[in-house]
Amino acid sequence: MACDLRLPLALLLAISAIRSSSGDANFIMQTCKQTQTSDKCVSLLQSDKRSFNVTTVQALTQISLDLTTTKTSQVSATLSTMKDQHTGEAIAEPLGQCAQLFSHAVDDLQDAAESMGSQSYEAASTSVEDALNTPDSCEKAFGEGMKSPVTQDAQIVKDDLSVTSNLLDLLSA
Repeated sequence: MACDLRLPLALLLAISAIRSSSGDANFIMQTCKQTQTSDKCVSLLQSDKRSFNVTTVQALTQISLDLTTTKTSQVSATLSTMKDQHTGEAIAEPLGQCAQLFSHAVDDLQDAAESMGSQSYEAASTSVEDALNTPDSCEKAFGEGMKSPVTQDAQIVKDDLSVTSNLLDLLSA
């Protein structure tokens, strides 16, 4: 008799898990629809499985901030490594400037995380806005005749910062 119940029980658990996942995906979609960066918001949040287990905008915003901080930190490290590899070359100066810009952006994002922790959403928003200028400032550091080797990564950071900023706007409203 116990064997006869295993299959229906397994099916019930599978259906329950599917319903739970789609409900959480719906929360992500509904939240992101309220932002100016809806598609990018959904894409960013769905890239992290934690997003499917939360039920508050605050939690989604924290995940977005975590992902954005990680990506920004990676770009900063990449730029520092590139700068070291090109010592004495013309490209070393803009690489160094960009590494410093992205390092400051990481600091801004860490400040935003602290503000989020104390539910100071406007302060968090200000910190994210400060970081939002970083990708464009980095691109400008290369000037004419030089191409930034991190253009694509910088654009991803800019998009992620925009998503995080938009989610913070929802919390501040």
